[in-house]
Amino acid sequence: MNFLFKSILLTILILNLSFMALARDTFIVPSLNIGNNSIPVCEKKSSKILPSWLSNGRQYGKWWLRRSKDYEPTDAILYNIIIKYNFDHSTGSEEVKKHKLKSSLALRKKKLSNYVMYSLKKKETEYRTSRIQTEKQTFEDLIFIEALNFMDVLIGYKWLTDDKKYYLNRFNYYGGLYFTLLNTKKLIFKIGVYYGHDRIEYMNELSELLGKQKEDFKNDFVYANQKLNWFITDTITLSEKLKYRSYIGETDYVVNTTFDLDIAITKNISLNASYEIDRDTTDSDNNLGLSLEDKDFSLGIKLMF
Repeated sequence: MNFLFKSILLTILILNLSFMALARDTFIVPSLNIGNNSIPVCEKKSSKILPSWLSNGRQYGKWWLRRSKDYEPTDAILYNIIIKYNFDHSTGSEEVKKHKLKSSLALRKKKLSNYVMYSLKKKETEYRTSRIQTEKQTFEDLIFIEALNFMDVLIGYKWLTDDKKYYLNRFNYYGGLYFTLLNTKKLIFKIGVYYGHDRIEYMNELSELLGKQKEDFKNDFVYANQKLNWFITDTITLSEKLKYRSYIGETDYVVNTTFDLDIAITKNISLNASYEIDRDTTDSDNNLGLSLEDKDFSLGIKLMF
């Protein structure tokens, strides 16, 4: 299964290189009206070799953050590719190195959107003569169907494997409603409410060696999230995401909060600062010595095509 998801990442990278070769356009900046607000967008000066049914949608600005009603209708399939690499190195009583790679592919055909995301996190800790290496992979696929001017129907799937928490596989399936509450030139604010199912398969062969075997977990959950994008200037964007998952009939919950600051250097390259807080009580009773809360700060680069 690891090979499958690494293949998906490789496919996204190949698509990225292909689109780079195709989309060598130069752009001018007109504006796009949403309500009484004017949003700067990019427009092609000259057409290139992309087929008419496929477009990066640069003339619509950051369309993947907005909704199809916010720009002129198009019959083309819109795509956007983002690849982000972050790194952190801290020293002290222990030396810790963190590598974080995230990639996403957004596709939209009129009122139907599909977002495919993959992330890989590697952490290496050296303490005295010991070295511990852990790896975490996540794959997520989200389908949005615009039902009303302010509401989407969302169907989601997420797969995760995590050495640190002894997750061989963790599967989430969920669906619900996603609301756009604020949509202006400077701010976009959205919230969602969903119902889903969570299933965890533990690395029991490894935990058995420690004498701390854990039974596989499965339960339904209620899930809520919110997302804020603040376009501070034309080149600086602050994003905040909050995800909360509470399990039916249990006290277990999962909370993930992420802050991202992007500073654009060119139209395709940005500097990125990321801060993530992850709190998960699902394993609070497994006596594996796991921390309930992980905090992660890193700096890196973001590529967008």
